[in-house]
Amino acid sequence: MTNSTPTLPLLAVTQESMEIATALLTHLAPLYPTIANATRTREGAQAWVISWARQISMSGLSHRQIERGITRLARGYHEPDVPLSWSVFRKLCYNPWHDEPF
Repeated sequence: MTNSTPTLPLLAVTQESMEIATALLTHLAPLYPTIANATRTREGAQAWVISWARQISMSGLSHRQIERGITRLARGYHEPDVPLSWSVFRKLCYNPWHDEPF
């Protein structure tokens, strides 16, 4: 008897979302120790980039929304001492007056 756990298919990661995630890592790792720590090895950095690239693909964030999130981080909308997660970053990208709800 085989114990097979059902799995969900992995979302394909686009080259564009990989490039965006790589650029985000370059910007965020120096600012957030938890990201720097998680990505200090090649494998850790690759896993982080793939994870965020999948999230970017699934969420459908536009370049403008991602720029908004980075701008809000730069303006202090999130404390550098508090770990930055995908869900927090996504909320920073969202403008309730102009964007469709997620």
